[in-house]
Amino acid sequence: MIQYKEIFYNDFNESLLSKDIKKYLKSLLSNTYKLGVKSISLDANKCKTGSKLAKKKGTVCNGCYALKGCYVFPVVKNAMARRLEFFNSKNFIPIMVWLLQSQKKKYFRWFDSGDIQNVFMGLNILEICKQTPNIKHWIPSKEYKMWREILKIEKIPNNVCLRISSPNIDQKPLKGFNNTSTVHEKKKAFGLECIAYKQDGKCLDCKACYDSKVKNVSYPKH
Repeated sequence: MIQYKEIFYNDFNESLLSKDIKKYLKSLLSNTYKLGVKSISLDANKCKTGSKLAKKKGTVCNGCYALKGCYVFPVVKNAMARRLEFFNSKNFIPIMVWLLQSQKKKYFRWFDSGDIQNVFMGLNILEICKQTPNIKHWIPSKEYKMWREILKIEKIPNNVCLRISSPNIDQKPLKGFNNTSTVHEKKKAFGLECIAYKQDGKCLDCKACYDSKVKNVSYPKH
């Protein structure tokens, strides 16, 4: 197996990468069938906030899809462990920029499972977004405390929609953020209701989650 230390160059240059390594790097990204876009995942067990919420009834993380199914297979967990190493590597930014540009896609979702681990990781992600202005980025997160610290240091780029999720079902959107998301069950949706449940769980042409003009997206509990 190719080791990360063999490919994290101090001065990243695409020409230094062999075809085999390029193929290996591209496998770091996830194919999200229902979303129809590329993403990147981390182990949901390592979520700072989400792992605690998952143990509490009535929270949006209780019964989390990323804590069951194929996400618990050893091969998947090993892959996510390698991605965490990638996130923490010294060349995470240039390699991730190259990965995104090589995909030639207009949209990218961060974290189809997992979340940022610290302020430094969040700042790195924003830098990657700034260096890929042709891509619209959606960053869903429950780490609102970390993001409040991050936003004291760095502004959200125009091509980014950071959506901070309310921790409890039927809870109103959290204050202090331009874009949010909620989950509703007994109450009506706050703001725009996600229509994926009407489309076999697929986003299809809807890109509301990426649109910073859409203040809150509310997902039906399922």
